Amino acid sequence: MDFPKFLGYQKQRYVFVAKHITVVSFSSVTFGIVGGIIGSLFFPVSLGPVLLYLTFSSFGFGFGSAYLWNREKSLALYYYARYPRLIERHIIKDFQRDDTSDIKEDYELHQSRMSFGNMSWLILGCQAAREDINDIETRKISQTVDEYAEEGDCLNRKDA
Repeated sequence: MDFPKFLGYQKQRYVFVAKHITVVSFSSVTFGIVGGIIGSLFFPVSLGPVLLYLTFSSFGFGFGSAYLWNREKSLALYYYARYPRLIERHIIKDFQRDDTSDIKEDYELHQSRMSFGNMSWLILGCQAAREDINDIETRKISQTVDEYAEEGDCLNRKDA
């Protein structure tokens, strides 16, 4: 399936939005059902389940969003520590930014406490570079497996 590239949109952004909708929907419904059950057990039938369902599902939405943000943030920091030039190239090329020096300086100074704007750019850059990163890591794994194959079967050695 071809994804349109107008306005800088790419397949990774669609995947991220779909992932966000899925995670937030699941957590909202799960928290809401738990709240509705608690409300039906301890409060009057007229308002208890409905109010607690709405309250808990709102908390579920916030929890799901925070979970996804922290997950994407930690992935972005991990990838940027390993492949900084690749991610900077994707930020410049895919999102038409002139310079990424502010992201680099913010990362070097604060790392996990980067500003919201720079962290957002870093996450977008990592999402755009995810296919390239997966290719690089697949090649590294294949190379490691080939090195072990050249050395012989190291698991069945008698001296190990």
